[in-house]
Amino acid sequence: VFMSAEIPPLRDHDGGGSGPEFSDLQCGGQNLVARERPCWIDPSVELLIPVPKDFSFPSGHSSVSFAAAAAIFLSHKREGIAALVLAALIAFSRLYLFVHFPTDVLGGILTGIFCAAAAFYLTRAVEKKKQKKRGRG
Repeated sequence: VFMSAEIPPLRDHDGGGSGPEFSDLQCGGQNLVARERPCWIDPSVELLIPVPKDFSFPSGHSSVSFAAAAAIFLSHKREGIAALVLAALIAFSRLYLFVHFPTDVLGGILTGIFCAAAAFYLTRAVEKKKQKKRGRG
């Protein structure tokens, strides 16, 4: 697992200061870019959810939802379309809730799709290699 050598200081936006949480210690991505969230930049907007403490880029919700949806789509097209619609709604919610910029969401979508495709094709290549070995033995 890759971790940044220098993790920027943790932000405490709600004044709780109870110490780091799992999301504060995530690997790579958000801590490498250290992009502030729109709700940090314009605190006058009243949020519907608690103010996030981690950085903004890429959107983790968008990344995970699109990774799952793309993985389903690559294996089961019809179910995958429904999953992609749900993933798009999740990604839109991050903009609506004012916790991500559009490029954060786009970065999350691309990261998720890339990871799903890489896992799908890598798994397929390993399965083909195993089948070839079984055919020889």
